[in-house]
Amino acid sequence: MRVQKHLIGPVLLVLAASAAAEKGAMPLGQAMKASSGPAFEVRAGEIRTKVQSEDAAGLANLMASFKSDVTIDPPTRERVLYESLRAAALLRPDDRLRQLVEGLTRYRSETLIWTDDHGHREYRPLFDIAVTARYVNRVWSENEAREQAARAIRNQQPNVISQYPTISADQQRGVIEAFRDAPRSELQPYRAALLDALADGMPVHDLAAIVASKTTDSELLSGVLLSGPAELGLQSLRVIEGAQWAGQRLPLLSLAAERPELQSAAMLTIGRLAATDPSAKEILFSFLGTPGGSSAAVALAQLARPDVISRLSLILQRSSHEQTRRHALLGLRMIDSPAARDALSAFARQPSAPAELVSEIPAWLRY
Repeated sequence: MRVQKHLIGPVLLVLAASAAAEKGAMPLGQAMKASSGPAFEVRAGEIRTKVQSEDAAGLANLMASFKSDVTIDPPTRERVLYESLRAAALLRPDDRLRQLVEGLTRYRSETLIWTDDHGHREYRPLFDIAVTARYVNRVWSENEAREQAARAIRNQQPNVISQYPTISADQQRGVIEAFRDAPRSELQPYRAALLDALADGMPVHDLAAIVASKTTDSELLSGVLLSGPAELGLQSLRVIEGAQWAGQRLPLLSLAAERPELQSAAMLTIGRLAATDPSAKEILFSFLGTPGGSSAAVALAQLARPDVISRLSLILQRSSHEQTRRHALLGLRMIDSPAARDALSAFARQPSAPAELVSEIPAWLRY
């Protein structure tokens, strides 16, 4: 009996909270109408004035008065607070504005709306003040880090690299933006520090990728491709296709092709280059029989040229390495041309052709 009483309490609290939400919630259109009107427009105008004059102290005074204003109803008050927070994100905050925003990160919204979007009724704040306040804090953190990093870059301070792994994700985004905005001349001195940091296993790949891209530095970009996040590596592959990388593309792409997460994209990029660059085609053939051989075969198949078909056919017939032959077979199967089909048929009819390979050729091509 004691256990049942212990369980009944929380259940009743949940039911009470749900009932309260249902009682006070409104459809979206009704809630927006309740939050609009002359009272909101007057206060919204005051907020715009503070933003235009970059008056953080004045906006802090407005927010404090809005929060305690009992003359307006909750929907309007919460909309005004929401607009105040959006405005705060555009300003350089003073201490009081920071304190007010921090206090609003714990705000409990009174104005709720309901939706039936997921097959059942759900309740949420019309204006989620707490979430918006936390967002403003993140924006300020990012902006301040960007400004500090920009000054550090202009003054050639080396500690911007060593400090990067220790700061928050919001601050890191600010530093990244500062590096993106900096001119090439200011970034070149960071090359050595970035190479050392990468060698030490420090996660500075985002900064290295920016500096490598702006200075066309293949050694830095190699570090990004070898050990950086996969998404950053894929972005770097797209950078490599730029004209400024013409003399360094193939070594970098070959390096990327050794990494499983980048392999397919690197091979396809090499394949595009192979249409006009014989060296790129040779790289693709060199990967047959390796872990990247399937991707290389796909890239070769997209060329679909007579010389590629002839060479794949020769490899299929003569190679002593089974995996290499399988990759050649894959490439021929993916080429939709009479020449490729003839090569497969000719191989299938050979008495010496291994049965396990012949079985991978469509039956209608074997005879």
